[in-house]
Amino acid sequence: MGSKRKELIKEVGLINLIKQRFSLKVLFICSANVQRSPRFEKELKKIRPEWQVRSCGLYFGYPHQLSKKQFDWADIVFVMDLSHLMFIEGKYPEQFKRLSKDALIEVIGISDQYDVDDAKLVDLFHYWFKRHWISVEK
Repeated sequence: MGSKRKELIKEVGLINLIKQRFSLKVLFICSANVQRSPRFEKELKKIRPEWQVRSCGLYFGYPHQLSKKQFDWADIVFVMDLSHLMFIEGKYPEQFKRLSKDALIEVIGISDQYDVDDAKLVDLFHYWFKRHWISVEK
């Protein structure tokens, strides 16, 4: 994350910036970047086109593998399940510590059982968005 953005988020607070329609940089992470995280990326871009949204996977051999550069880019990171959080803490301890300290990395809690085009996965996104973001924006 750029130092000016980082300082602004610390000073003003992420929730206040969201209320002001700040152009948030959101990163979704899942195992392979094939189903859950790309679907969440696509859906969030529809709802918040002013935000910059990306997705990636943890494991080698899949498109858009997680890197330190992506952590530096993101304002907030969402992982699909708890095992992803454990993986990140072990492989990227500095980034994990920084994000955890400021509560900028969170577990969504969606298991890897849905196809990218599964209507249930889209429903789960909208339910998560409503519970997580709508309450923040009020």
